[in-house]
Amino acid sequence: MKFQIILFTLVAVLLGGCADLGFTSLPEAASHIELVGLSSPKINVHPPELRFKASKFELSGGVAKVFGADTTEHTRLTVSFYDQTGQKLQRTEVDFSPRRLESYRRSIYHRGLYKLSLDELPLGTTRIEVRAHE
Repeated sequence: MKFQIILFTLVAVLLGGCADLGFTSLPEAASHIELVGLSSPKINVHPPELRFKASKFELSGGVAKVFGADTTEHTRLTVSFYDQTGQKLQRTEVDFSPRRLESYRRSIYHRGLYKLSLDELPLGTTRIEVRAHE
């Protein structure tokens, strides 16, 4: 019985590693974009990932509550797109889930995730910032 469980787990891990979920490599124009996560006093923002799937871009990443901070329910995430000169091209807000994060690691709610789908990137984008603020 134990052998079957181990074998099933091994097969699942190997097959799961082969799945690419339909993501393809980024177009040449988007392959050198700098991705930055900017934290707040209540939320740590991990650097986002930019992926390309079915002719759309997907920006996703994770957040975690700062130890000792009170509630995270009023924290917002702003995604800003900048060109080479530092001029802001576009700005949008994205929610993370779950909204209320716990600061201890054993909680299933100690991390949150966010995802933003885009038909296309603003022309001339060289940097994408995800910033947390209250």
